[in-house]
Amino acid sequence: MDGEDFSGEDIRGAAEQFGELLDQGTTSYREADELDELIEYYIMEGQLNRASKAAELGLEWHPHSAPLLQRKAYVLHITGYTAEALEFLKQAELFDPRSGELLALKGDLLSHLERYEEAVENYESALEYSEEKPEIYISLAYTYLSWDKPDQVVYCLGKILEHEVFNEQILFEVSYCFDLMDNQEEAIRFFTKFTDQYPYSFLAWINMGNCYQQKDDFEQAIWAYDFAIAIAEDYGTSYMQKGLCLYELGKFSEAIESFNLTLEYDGPDGLVYCNIANCHEELGEIKKARGFYKMAIKNDSALSDAWFGMGVTYKVEGNYTQALHYVKRALKIDPEETDFLIELGEIYVAMQDFEHAEEMYEKICRNEPWVVEAWLDLAMCLFENGKLDEALKALHDSLDLFPGDHRIYYRLAAYYFMMGYSVKAFENLNAALEINWEDHFLLFMHAPFLEGSESVAETIDLYRQ
Repeated sequence: MDGEDFSGEDIRGAAEQFGELLDQGTTSYREADELDELIEYYIMEGQLNRASKAAELGLEWHPHSAPLLQRKAYVLHITGYTAEALEFLKQAELFDPRSGELLALKGDLLSHLERYEEAVENYESALEYSEEKPEIYISLAYTYLSWDKPDQVVYCLGKILEHEVFNEQILFEVSYCFDLMDNQEEAIRFFTKFTDQYPYSFLAWINMGNCYQQKDDFEQAIWAYDFAIAIAEDYGTSYMQKGLCLYELGKFSEAIESFNLTLEYDGPDGLVYCNIANCHEELGEIKKARGFYKMAIKNDSALSDAWFGMGVTYKVEGNYTQALHYVKRALKIDPEETDFLIELGEIYVAMQDFEHAEEMYEKICRNEPWVVEAWLDLAMCLFENGKLDEALKALHDSLDLFPGDHRIYYRLAAYYFMMGYSVKAFENLNAALEINWEDHFLLFMHAPFLEGSESVAETIDLYRQ
């Protein structure tokens, strides 16, 4: 090839031919730049064994080739031998000390080895010699993030804006970096400056919308998504995210319109059908909701939310047998999903099947003990099953987790009154009233016979504000 660049077809054919010779252990001499291209091809195709063999052979022929030493180092790094890779890079640096690409890769390796200060030094050196400054600043940002230096992260991301030659794909890296920092305010400032500089970058507007959405500022998120739509009206993701924001704002009909545009541009999608179904459910259009959940299941039978949604529509109609069937199907896909377990427990309660409901709530309390409603429901099931002492124990156990939750005290008071333990009942009633007087109706929900009790009424009046 006389050192000339391969064309697309040439590189495939040459790589396959040379690769076969490598596999057989018989090869013919190649120039360093040809080998560099062949190794790059093998790396891109995931043929790492051939890439490694080609690099080793190339270094026998060209032991002072910095590009081949760099290729060898990269293959070692991505196959888990980062420390060994660093030694090859140090050799390469002797022959090409001003290669921005080499210095940036060295920074990557040092960062991976948690040698952050050395990594930063190499990235800063790379910036002097490289044209790819935004990519290096991203690498620097990730290193500072791992090093727990958030101010430096923000500085590096801000430096990206100073370079006019820009690869928009780097926006996803920037956004991801801000996500890791959990700093949406800084992210919004970045994307605001970016859109001032590149107003027709629809990806920047989408990322800005995502930032506002994560802050629950749905109006501003919609504003950003509308700019993205104006620039690239056939990009379905913009409509999807806008629809989710409209849903959160309670604008269900508008959300449906936005989700429909997602389908128009991106084609059928189970999750989108699910979102449309959710909107119809909120509008009280249960049969329409069920129709879209069915479409979601048809499109993606592994979509647990669609099976769950079907179950909810039947529960709303009081068809608990069908509701049970569909929620169980959802749990087969996601057996630990708390929302599904809670819904199944509620269905069992509605069917007066407190034994199975008890099992559901026990599982929730075991897996996610911070869900206070599950403890209350577990206590109710135990009480209904005649396990009175266990019901009281569950409530007292929950107080260890939620010591200031008045609902638990009202429930304890109700159960103690029902069991005839007046002293303990009044102790818990007083505790509940002191925390939250307005919710004293909770006592009568579980012990309605107390509404005629003068002593209970007098106790409640003591805490009236």
